[in-house]
Amino acid sequence: NVYLCQDCGLSQLGYLVPATELFNETYAYESSTTQSRRENHCQLADYVCNTFNIKKNSLVVDIGSNVGVLLECFKKNDMTVMGVDASSNIVKKANLNGIETILGFFSESIVSNILKTNDKASVICATNVFAHIQDYESFILALKKLLVTNGIFVFQVPHFLRLLENTEYDTIYHEHISYFGLKPLIKFFSKHDLELFDVIETDIDGGSIRCFVSNKGQYPLSSNVSKILNEEEKNEIYSLNKLHNFANIVKKQKQELIELLVKLKQENKKVVGVGA
Repeated sequence: NVYLCQDCGLSQLGYLVPATELFNETYAYESSTTQSRRENHCQLADYVCNTFNIKKNSLVVDIGSNVGVLLECFKKNDMTVMGVDASSNIVKKANLNGIETILGFFSESIVSNILKTNDKASVICATNVFAHIQDYESFILALKKLLVTNGIFVFQVPHFLRLLENTEYDTIYHEHISYFGLKPLIKFFSKHDLELFDVIETDIDGGSIRCFVSNKGQYPLSSNVSKILNEEEKNEIYSLNKLHNFANIVKKQKQELIELLVKLKQENKKVVGVGA
């Protein structure tokens, strides 16, 4: 079940599988497996380094860094890189690939360990990870402790607007806890004296938003923010009626698929399933 907070506009799963059950030594997904994701990561790294004139050898930390694909791209831009990931098998591979990676869930204690041997981070990333977090308050405390005053937190999440628009219910599952539009994100960061100052749409994962966050007043507010907010309002993605309609479309597709399968079975036809 997905629930809507009618106060802030966040849609979120109603049940949380413990994080240690999801991200551990058996975690199977590797970010290096798809060409499109590798290209998206390198484009992100190049954009951040060039747009914000990040000084060479500045520290870039990637949260949920997986095998280090994004950090490899930052490394090519002459940055010092550090990964944090909770799956021991994945961390082992990243370190073997030459990407220094710490095992664990991002926290203030991990930040303290990083700061023992490094300056604060100029850039902190979380690509396809921010929607997995179960305790956003402690995450933000750790983030603020690690980020330099004019540092940038950049994260990429599937856009709830595109999920509804394209009936992408296959992206709703136990790992994806939160389903983000811009409105709840702006409200959340503002509460912590941070500012979501820019946003870029990308095609990956069915349509995602790449968000840029800093301490308040560090960067000018982009017109992209109001543009996407207006589109969200126009499409009523924070409306219970809209979400009930979406649920009915999903049920209708389910019923149509069952009827098709029954019909094919009655005709003695073969049904082949392909998973990718």
